[in-house]
Amino acid sequence: MIQKITHVEKEFLLSAAARAALPFRLHGTSGMVQALLQNIQPGALEMVFRSRPGDGGFPPPEPVTAYFAYGGQTYTFRSRVRKRTETGLLLDMPEFLYKSLRRKFVRVYRPKGLQVVFALDNEEIRMDYPVCPEYSNVEEPADINISTDIPIQRLIAAFREELSGKCTANSIRMFRTKKPERLEEILVTETGKVLFIPSTSSGLPRTDPYPEGRLITEAMEEQFEDPNFLVEESALQKLLAEKKAEGITSEIWCPVVFYQYVVGYIYAANKGRSSFDFSMIDTLWDFSRILAYKLKEVGYFAAEQTTGAAKEHSAKIVDMTPEGILIAVPENELRIPVKEGAGFRVTVLPEEGGAVSAYARVCRRHTDQGTTYYGAQFAGMKAEDRMRLFTLLYGSKNPENDPSVFEKSGTTAAAPF
Repeated sequence: MIQKITHVEKEFLLSAAARAALPFRLHGTSGMVQALLQNIQPGALEMVFRSRPGDGGFPPPEPVTAYFAYGGQTYTFRSRVRKRTETGLLLDMPEFLYKSLRRKFVRVYRPKGLQVVFALDNEEIRMDYPVCPEYSNVEEPADINISTDIPIQRLIAAFREELSGKCTANSIRMFRTKKPERLEEILVTETGKVLFIPSTSSGLPRTDPYPEGRLITEAMEEQFEDPNFLVEESALQKLLAEKKAEGITSEIWCPVVFYQYVVGYIYAANKGRSSFDFSMIDTLWDFSRILAYKLKEVGYFAAEQTTGAAKEHSAKIVDMTPEGILIAVPENELRIPVKEGAGFRVTVLPEEGGAVSAYARVCRRHTDQGTTYYGAQFAGMKAEDRMRLFTLLYGSKNPENDPSVFEKSGTTAAAPF
């Protein structure tokens, strides 16, 4: 995992790099240049060129990402150009220094001459189902070892037969004719997440162990409660007491998400048995994805949906590598945010030449001051498009033999990129 260096270590490492005349790689929107750290000034680093940058390259206040190796580790920091001379650069003193880098390729911060647009599959469909707070694309799950080639009726029957040995009751319910009414149904549709009741004696989980956020936690449920729940028994507490009186020990309510809609849910319960564990959640979650894909494949919603024109969204590139991209999107650009784990189609538009297209899957997302940031990993990019992206980002004609494009010093391209 990437590690932040302490202030004392940062001073030591930079001083050691200057004394040993260690080579630095400075990557900016102007390209890459090699340099030495000649002097450490109060609040600034004086760098001397070892290679010549392009004419007019690295003007103030261009952002720069620097890399250097020391003691078998590669270190990096982000800074800005304060001053440019014929022989070097004066950089702002970096606030942080990092090691244990995770990426293979150097991130290019705000790459020059590149723009990006993205599009969500079926973003403009209109259906009379509860709207989910996050967008999830519908695709054939490649990470689940269940055949999707059989008819949907047989698929559902086989799944329910499998569940029969793991629970005392199960069902699949759709919101086609009956809208959400029960508290459990409302919680599932309002959040698009799994309602997991590990025990009717203990309540909901306090934390969610899934990276993409899969469970309704205790804190989330409290947001739906009456303000008096602190002094009176909450609706959920009353419901759990009723379930316990009926002999129910554990329940799972798993939503079936179809793009931006919750179209139904899968229910499982245990009476007089031990509580469900996370493997049961995984079973229902995986099947909900398979079911959504099969519903799309057979055209289950075709007669009740309308589709508007496909829409492309503009975004600002924060940084980029041939493997992925971090983009900034105004919060009001999308009606609902894209869920972590979901994907969209990305088109990179250079100032000259053809566009580069790829599918990108969201690995992380956060919102700050009205802007949502998506970190996404490319998938399914054609070999010629990836080579073109190397050239656009690094100006490298032969990236396999160009060490400057790798984040870790000394890395080679023996592994496929």
